[in-house]
Amino acid sequence: MTSLGIGKALRHWKGQAWQWLHRARESPVVKELCGDADARHHAGSTALAMFAFAIAPLYMAPAHAQEWPNKPVRLVVPFASGGATDLLARALALELGKQWKQPVVVDNRPGAGGAVGAEAVAKAAADGYTLLLASGSMFTVNPYIYQKLPYSAQSFEMIGKVASGPMVVTVNTKIPAKTMAELISYAKANPGKLTFGSAGNGSQVHIASEAFAEAAGMEIVHVPYKGDGPAYADLMAGVIDMTVGNINGISPLLKGGRCARWR
Repeated sequence: MTSLGIGKALRHWKGQAWQWLHRARESPVVKELCGDADARHHAGSTALAMFAFAIAPLYMAPAHAQEWPNKPVRLVVPFASGGATDLLARALALELGKQWKQPVVVDNRPGAGGAVGAEAVAKAAADGYTLLLASGSMFTVNPYIYQKLPYSAQSFEMIGKVASGPMVVTVNTKIPAKTMAELISYAKANPGKLTFGSAGNGSQVHIASEAFAEAAGMEIVHVPYKGDGPAYADLMAGVIDMTVGNINGISPLLKGGRCARWR
């Protein structure tokens, strides 16, 4: 892969891609998943989860760029199914497929805090048919916790931010705590006994949970997963005790009454 300065053909395509992405974000389903981050921020929430839409560098003649896409497009999600990134990807794939009149196939490639999926896109053919729905931690945190990453920010051409939203503290209702203060008191009284799940080492869910624990003076045990979806499933089942997750991924968990959240 080469640097990002690759000529007018790419800049023209990138401008079109941003327009397509903007229109996709206007659909009701995608809007609901993206959320109104500004409104929630003013309501006292913490906007922490952010996603970027990335594409491998392209080398296309102007004529080819205008014909894109003429076959199915692959959208790589670097986390397991069922989490916030996966839900957003599937909604975007549906809307973008309508605009492009080509199937957009969601391809989950979980592992190593998103590094497995990012590597798949970085090493894919640079033809515009492999896209990445990325989490910011893949470029800001992973370089500091993995000695040799098979990609860098220069491996991709960023198109734009897709969504941001608040993170919420969520616990299994078996925990004898009804408020944030009670949870903190319980954790302090039982150091090292509470577990929290994340989307993997270095993921935003991991960093948010660790930041919460440090600020509250709690000693809790990290259990990494290959995505927040599997972590949320174990949270509902009571295998782990808590997490700090994206509100759009957490909200469905609350309907069954087995989890409770606080902001």
